[in-house]
Amino acid sequence: MAKLASLGGALDAAGGRPAGFDYMRLALAAGVIISHAPWVAQGNVGNSMIWGSPLAEVVRLILPMFFALSGFLVSGSFERSRTLGMFLGLRVIRIWPALLVEVLLSAFILGPWLTEVPLSRYFADPLFVHYFINMLGEPQYRLPGLFLHNPAPDLVNFQLWTIPFELGCYMAISALGVIGAQRKRVLAPVAAVVLTLVYIAFRLHIGQDPFPAVARPVAGPLLIVAFLVGVSVYFYRDLLPAHPLLGLGAAVLSFALLTSPAGQFLALLPIAYLTIYLGTLDPRRLSITRGADYSYGLYLYGFPIQQALVRMCGWAHDPLANSVGTLVLASVFAGLSWTYIEKPALKLRNPLRRMEDAWLARQQRGVMATPAE
Repeated sequence: MAKLASLGGALDAAGGRPAGFDYMRLALAAGVIISHAPWVAQGNVGNSMIWGSPLAEVVRLILPMFFALSGFLVSGSFERSRTLGMFLGLRVIRIWPALLVEVLLSAFILGPWLTEVPLSRYFADPLFVHYFINMLGEPQYRLPGLFLHNPAPDLVNFQLWTIPFELGCYMAISALGVIGAQRKRVLAPVAAVVLTLVYIAFRLHIGQDPFPAVARPVAGPLLIVAFLVGVSVYFYRDLLPAHPLLGLGAAVLSFALLTSPAGQFLALLPIAYLTIYLGTLDPRRLSITRGADYSYGLYLYGFPIQQALVRMCGWAHDPLANSVGTLVLASVFAGLSWTYIEKPALKLRNPLRRMEDAWLARQQRGVMATPAE
């Protein structure tokens, strides 16, 4: 019987950069925008339309898939980095510059343009100053007088609620690196199990049901678990088979488990496998996606554009029209963000590498200068 190809083998066959990951990132970022559209366009009525329909499980798949994908891809960066400082530096230059620009544009362009209060009040309001805390990774959703009468009122950047959990993911993989998870790869799945148990224990401690309701997005702490499962898949990629039937089975199992409050914890395993399996596929890459990643820009600009369209355009109160209009405009902003912010920021990798080389050289000289006992 022929041995099944592994996820690691599929990754290597595509030179470590299969097109599937590029398409997955774009699809998931678009999925975030589309899943927000009913709520943004029609408020609680639209929200109920999503969570009371068979589409609920599809929507609940999006964020765990995003975080599992991130866990897998970030693990590669972590493995290639010779120091923890280099790894964290790479994360900073990938995440922070585009976030900084989006926050500034929201505060100084979008806010003054569409606020319902005089500009003198807008700039003097404490909410204006507090909004810049977004740059530190702590979400602030409000700007003075902005979107007060939208169906999803008083929210500018609601999508940023996941940022603290993304930072938690980087802290988690850094801790794994410190304790040697690259040599003892079992530590990654153990960490996922331990975090799950700690989350359940915390919910019990504060008097809540141990398993969160399913008529809502997957809880933030479980997104970190999904990330750790993605890290685990990376560490065991050469042992995990890649096969369409396994991918299909993982999809069916993911949907089935997500319908159950307790099952959603177990769903993170097949979700991660499904995500990575799809990512390791290597269809023909469109020229527009070659060497570019627009997914982060879609994520950053989608929600404020949706809110702005609802504020200004009657047609944007239709969820489908809102989705289409937002995807078009957000794609433009994502392209500009990648071309003028994100891609140039990535050039800082070279100074970071030089700093890493210098630090390692000093360490080596220190070891050589230490007298033998």
